[in-house]
Amino acid sequence: MSINNFIISSFPRSAWERTPRTLQRPDRKCQNTSRSCALRGNANPGGGSQDAGASLHAFPRRAWERSGMSAGFIQRLPDRSAGFTLIEVLVAMLVLALGLLGLAGLQASALKNNQSAYYRSQATQLAYDIADRMRANLTEAKKFNTSQYDSDVLSPASAANQSACTTVANTCTPAQMAQQDIFEWYGDVTSFLPMGQATINASGSLYTVTINWDDNHDGNVDNNDPNFVMSFQL
Repeated sequence: MSINNFIISSFPRSAWERTPRTLQRPDRKCQNTSRSCALRGNANPGGGSQDAGASLHAFPRRAWERSGMSAGFIQRLPDRSAGFTLIEVLVAMLVLALGLLGLAGLQASALKNNQSAYYRSQATQLAYDIADRMRANLTEAKKFNTSQYDSDVLSPASAANQSACTTVANTCTPAQMAQQDIFEWYGDVTSFLPMGQATINASGSLYTVTINWDDNHDGNVDNNDPNFVMSFQL
């Protein structure tokens, strides 16, 4: 008879005494098989030191499985996945931190772009404003290169307030109106744009309005900052 039909187990004698009687009762086939019966009894067949309370027994496999004891005597293998959940948590926290940093950078970039778009829209409105003022004062604007609107003739920063053009009762000449327009317009440029600067240049019948500002807030208006340029004819 093949020994594969038996379960060989060594456990304390007290546990053996609690096993079902069907397992303790000698098996007839085991009695007729000297090889399997030789396994019953001494837990240390080779001699030497042994625990007197332990026994080595061979049970029929089917009876062992029906007894429900197999689960209690299966040796547990070492758990090689210990700490794996902690590693998963740490990796998840790292991924989350990187995601939050990326989200913060994206938010900062969006705010910067929104602010830059706002400044550009302000520059566009200011350029259209001075164009409308010049069309309302065609007598002076059509002088082109010699007009008070040309920055080579009158620097926007040096334009002064013309009191004669602030009330209806006073007489305001076209040249004074042009200077008043430049004074008010340039004041809006410096107010609505950070370190705003602007020039108006005439080339023949073509006027070009250029507006610059400190878009990157580095304290300088240079080539790293955008500008708005608009050309029109009267």
